[in-house]
Amino acid sequence: MSQSAFRAGACLLLTTLFLRADAIARSNIVLIVADDLDRNLAATSEARALAQLVATEPDLIHHGAYGLGTAYAQLRDPTTALRWLSQAATTGFPCHPWYERDPLLDPIRDDPRFTEFMRELRRSWENARAKYAGGSGERSTSESW
Repeated sequence: MSQSAFRAGACLLLTTLFLRADAIARSNIVLIVADDLDRNLAATSEARALAQLVATEPDLIHHGAYGLGTAYAQLRDPTTALRWLSQAATTGFPCHPWYERDPLLDPIRDDPRFTEFMRELRRSWENARAKYAGGSGERSTSESW
């Protein structure tokens, strides 16, 4: 079986799984399809179509928004990635160390808008950490996620 036929079959399988999954699983499936996109235009189109379906989910929570952000980062679409990452951060997933270390965000790290987003996210995360940390054996910023 050729690599392109294998990928097409994988996309079809993932689409079938996608239609039966919840919103969090759907965002993860989009990320799987978005993998290795530089060499596969069909997978790029499939990933974008799946991402658009996930985005319409009424029960999409911060994990789904983060998954969409990472998928769009892999699709080299920083504008849309940042929209979803911002939604994830403001609706329940503001964990700066995670965003800082997630290799799935690497394709957009050089974008000045991402740099500004990370600066604001870090400031917000540090303020929340200072406000809520009890000082009772808390791990240092570099150790905690």
